[in-house]
Order: sequence, then C-alpha cells, then structure tokens
Amino acid sequence: MNKKIFLSIGLIIVLIVLIVLVVVGYFSLTISKEQISQPKSDSGIYIDKQLGFSIVPPKGWHIDKKEMPGSIAFFEKDGGQIVNKQFNPTLAITSWPDEKLSLEKHVERIKKMYSESFESSKIVSDIVVIIDGREARIIESNITNTVTYNTPKENCENCKFQLKKLDVILASGTGKIYYVTGMAPETSWNAYKGLIENSQKTLRLIAE
Repeated sequence: MNKKIFLSIGLIIVLIVLIVLVVVGYFSLTISKEQISQPKSDSGIYIDKQLGFSIVPPKGWHIDKKEMPGSIAFFEKDGGQIVNKQFNPTLAITSWPDEKLSLEKHVERIKKMYSESFESSKIVSDIVVIIDGREARIIESNITNTVTYNTPKENCENCKFQLKKLDVILASGTGKIYYVTGMAPETSWNAYKGLIENSQKTLRLIAE
C-alpha cells in the first residue's frame, strides 16, 4: 500500500513539473514571437527580417504595412498618409534590387523621379554620410504635390500639399538598395526634421 501511495505521489509530482515546463515554454515562445513581430521594448527597435533591416522609428508613431508592397511606413497619427485632409508625417522604408547600379546612379535616378513625379521639387542639400558602416546619401528637398486620396475613412479630392522631404539612399552591397524617406508639411518641418533624421540614421541591415 505504501509503495502504491509513494508511486502515486511521484507521478503527481512528475505531472506537475511537466505542466509547469509546458506553461513556461508556451509563454516564452509567445513573448519571443511578440518581440519579433511587434517590438515594443524600451529600445523601440523595429525588426523586419523579410526586408532585411532594423530601425528605430520616432517614438509613438504607428506602423502601416499596406501603403506599398515591399515597404513599410510609420505615421505619426494612426490612419494612413492623409488624416482629416492633413498630411500625416511619414517615415517609409523600401527595399529594391539594386540592378547592379552604383549608389551615384540611384541618386541620379531618384532626383529625376522628383522632377517627374511632383508638381514642383527643389533639392536643398545632398550630403554623403556613413550609416551602418556603409556610404549613404541624405537628400533634402522641397516638394509640392496634389493628391486624391480616397479610403473608407478619408476623402481628399485634389488636396495640395507643400512638403519637406528627407531621403536616405543606402546600397547593401548584397544586391539591394534601401530608400528611407521622411516627409512632413513644410510649415511644421522644423519640429519633425530631427526626429526623422535621427531615426533614419538607426537603419541597420540584417541577414534575411
């Protein structure tokens, strides 16, 4: 009888230990997944293994992965690029094949795109910087653009915006080019330029 009691107690202890291990393992796995997909740690680092980069967005900005395939965007206000018919300060990161072109060629291409895509554009500055140990370019520009932006929440017909734009162009050296674009209304640019530029400089490339 005593042996049976001891055996029963032993089985109960083993089962309790197994249950504890399973529960701990489950919550550890859940936390790990959350930290990768929705990084909300004190560091504020956003990691995107699919696009191959990490970045620290401005604190409190909202992520949106629907604006354009192959890119992600952060908006100051939740809701997309236009909120209450006002331009929403934006930080967007896009990755494309580099087509074996030099960084200088990509800079020339994006400057040409400015003149063709916007009603008016003016390059304010173009400087060489080092980001993540790689040579990159930061281009500041003024642009005027008229957009029609219709979503279930927003209807903006022929809305004209005077914007300031800051682009970081960085070649990975492994077949990709990265564009990190920050934009905000011209009238409030001084309040956002530092936030955007500081965030852009936290760009780090990671193995996919």
